[in-house]
Amino acid sequence: MLNDFRLKVFYTCAIKGNFTKAAKELGITQPAVSSHIAEIENDIHDQVFIRKKGQVVLTEKGKILLDYAERILHLYACAHRELVPQPAETHKHLNIAASTVIAKALLPRLAESFCKIYPSTTITILEREDEEMEDLLQSKAIDIAFTLSPSDTRQTNIFATINITGSDYPMSTIYMIFDKHNRKVESIENFIMSCKTHK
Repeated sequence: MLNDFRLKVFYTCAIKGNFTKAAKELGITQPAVSSHIAEIENDIHDQVFIRKKGQVVLTEKGKILLDYAERILHLYACAHRELVPQPAETHKHLNIAASTVIAKALLPRLAESFCKIYPSTTITILEREDEEMEDLLQSKAIDIAFTLSPSDTRQTNIFATINITGSDYPMSTIYMIFDKHNRKVESIENFIMSCKTHK
């Protein structure tokens, strides 16, 4: 598979928060992990991790690199899926609800990009008011909600701050809500990463 192993080492350390756990995940030694991270830090002339007892914490530059690493590694995975024949996959379906402006101006292009990479998944986009999202998530009628205001009752992540030409909200913060215990969580996370990569 196409990859940049050094970047993958960094990403795994950031996710695991520990060089030893990252080494075990990657099937390499802990000194090899330390060497890869040292090479990255040498290249940027700064630290990407603060070393503490038994764990590592991202520095500000580390957080910037993590954002790029996620997208770059996802692009490698997308290239692999398009270039290498994939085994037959079970068909999946994602239901996404969004405020009208998001549903019309943003999501169709992102859904098209995603379905090109994951052709076994279809996406339905529903236009709904922010106030309806909680009930739809609760009843599992939707898998992801994109709103223009954060939820009072659920964990809400900022998806993007964008300028939507011609809308009533020329500079809008878009929030994203989904249930991490949803049985489609892998597809949800793939869709979100695809959005981050292609937006």
